[in-house]
Amino acid sequence: MNEATARRKRLARHYNRLIAWSAVPLTLIIAALAAQQFFKQRETELGRLYNIATEQRVMLNAFVKIANLHVGAMRRQAEDYLATASERHPSEWRSWLVPSQIEVEGGVIASLSLNPAQQTPFKELTGTIMGRIELLQGNDERWVELDMAFSLFPLQRSAHAATPFFRWSYYFSGNEDFVTAFPWQDNTVNVKSANAATMESVLAYWFGFDVYRLATPERNPDGRSYWTEAYLDTAGAGLMVSHGAPVYREGRYVGMVGTDVLLGFLTELLQAFTERWGPVWIVNETGQVLADPDHPYTATDQRVRTLADVLPGSLRSVPVDRLLQPSDEF
Repeated sequence: MNEATARRKRLARHYNRLIAWSAVPLTLIIAALAAQQFFKQRETELGRLYNIATEQRVMLNAFVKIANLHVGAMRRQAEDYLATASERHPSEWRSWLVPSQIEVEGGVIASLSLNPAQQTPFKELTGTIMGRIELLQGNDERWVELDMAFSLFPLQRSAHAATPFFRWSYYFSGNEDFVTAFPWQDNTVNVKSANAATMESVLAYWFGFDVYRLATPERNPDGRSYWTEAYLDTAGAGLMVSHGAPVYREGRYVGMVGTDVLLGFLTELLQAFTERWGPVWIVNETGQVLADPDHPYTATDQRVRTLADVLPGSLRSVPVDRLLQPSDEF
């Protein structure tokens, strides 16, 4: 009886092993099919993510190209004007160039102004000038530079009309004694933003910004165009970035042209995409977050966020240059 029972148990175990082993091929097939489906689905999802990122990059590159074209066109206009100045007539804007008195705490600052043009049909075509009134008694060379700066107004107006994301477009003189900008703005705002008591202090304030300093031969010996880091607009428009380029005349540095773009516009670029998987940002090479569609900048924001402010904890310790390193793989 015990021997028969033992035999039945051995047969049962053998049968169970046969059943188990017969299921192995089916299990392996199911596992293989599942793995195949997983990797296929993973490849599909990564492909969709890649397409989304590519579309965003194409849109951003289009914006950068437009800014490059605008600054490049201003630079070409300025340099062409200077090269042919001897064959040109005085600018019509000279008739509206006058000294103006700006009241500040503790006194009055004298500045150049184009305010009279605001009372003419040219008011929408006219920009702003801020500078030393002594330029009104300047020599022919200084008047040529002033006329050149005025000649940029039509080009700046056309660019702003076609691409409204440009906030300001401007020319800074390499003599650091005047600035022109489009569109027009009351110089009271420009002067008071410098919190200064003299025109010399106002100009020192404006010419101290990187948007100008990055054009100088000391900082830019190759004469290349450039982008600044994000900063706060002193006229109260909000956080912005600037794109600029130096202007040369017969190999001599004359000044710079540039334009400003509010960070709010870059955020709108990303918000225009309805298909976004997870957080996405536009950042510069130093890790400043220029656009965050989930937490957009407002006109009252004073500080530019960085990647350390928005990345998950596991990525905050990774160096910025490594995070932004180009890769052929998504």
